[in-house]
Amino acid sequence: MRIEHDGLFLSYEPPPSLAAGTAYELAVVVAPATQGTHVDAEWEINGGPRESEQAHRVEEVSQDGARYIVQLPAIEKGELRQI
Repeated sequence: MRIEHDGLFLSYEPPPSLAAGTAYELAVVVAPATQGTHVDAEWEINGGPRESEQAHRVEEVSQDGARYIVQLPAIEKGELRQI
C-alpha cells in the first residue's frame, strides 16, 4: 500500500497471511527521508490499549527514501489487530 500526504510518501508491505502464534515483520518505506527520519508502528488488539514499537532502518537513506522493518508480536487466533 502506498500513501501520500503533503509531499511525504509512505508505503508498507503487509504479510499476505499469518499463522497464529507467529511474530512477523512489517516493512515500511518512507520518502523523502533524512538521517533523522524514524518510524514508529502503533497497534491495538481487540480494541485494547495501544502498543508501539520503533522500526529499525535497514537501508541507507537515498533519493528513493529509506526502508525500515518493525517487529510485531505474534498474533493469536481470533485477534483483531489494527496497525
